[in-house]
Amino acid sequence: MPDDKEGRAQYLKKFRKEIKRNAAIKTCRERVEELCDRFPLYPELRV
Repeated sequence: MPDDKEGRAQYLKKFRKEIKRNAAIKTCRERVEELCDRFPLYPELRV
């Protein structure tokens, strides 16, 4: 990660843009959501 403020801002902007398109992360998120639905830690707090 860059040391300067502007460099960090650009780095994080690029990271946020790329992470939205990452198929592996999307798949992982979907699996986690499915597991949370199947095995809720606090069933009384379901949304």
